[in-house]
Amino acid sequence: MGIEYSLYDPIVFNILYAILRLFASVLCLHNSTRFECDESHGLVMITSTAISLMMMSGVPFPEFWVRKMRSFYVIFDRDLDGLVQREDYVDWPVGRANKNMTPEKAESLYGLVSSAWDVFWAGEEKRKSVTIDQMVKEHSRTFDTQSSFHESLEKWLEICFDDVDANDDGCITLEEYTTFLKCYGVHPYSVTPSFEALDTNHDGLISKEEFKNAGRDYFKVTADTPAKLFWGPFRA
Repeated sequence: MGIEYSLYDPIVFNILYAILRLFASVLCLHNSTRFECDESHGLVMITSTAISLMMMSGVPFPEFWVRKMRSFYVIFDRDLDGLVQREDYVDWPVGRANKNMTPEKAESLYGLVSSAWDVFWAGEEKRKSVTIDQMVKEHSRTFDTQSSFHESLEKWLEICFDDVDANDDGCITLEEYTTFLKCYGVHPYSVTPSFEALDTNHDGLISKEEFKNAGRDYFKVTADTPAKLFWGPFRA
């Protein structure tokens, strides 16, 4: 009887990861316009390829990535009924934004989260409520190289940064990030660890690049990285 190997087995996955990492390095050397050859992007690209193979094989998603999705989901499931309604995802944070942000920024945030619900949560069925399993499945499109998820996420992060940057000076202060996370129910006392995690050069400010890198890594990288604090305390 032959030995059966699972792609989800740690040994097999690590071998696959090493092969993909070598392959990615070659691609970076020969196609610098398509792939950014920094460590962060390399991890994203390799992980996406590996997870795409996993999806085709029908194996479970990596545990820590699922935990990140679960941590994000519970922000909105405030009544603990196992469902996130559109009102939970859109109206609740926007209502808080109206109290904590300028009218212009709050209006922009409304458009941002409304489109995010349609693109990242509602799916082709145009759901009005979403379970955790449905949410995980929708967000797993980030690993599908044929999906527009990545481009949509990049645009979302670009606009989101501008909304958080209250005075439009091109960077985010601790006060501005506190205001943003307050819209999602994060207590001001809990924001500093998240801010420090995003401020990778430790200059006391979050640049657009730092913000987008953390937001991208939250949804695309399966490893345990500081980006897990993008939405405040890790809840899962």
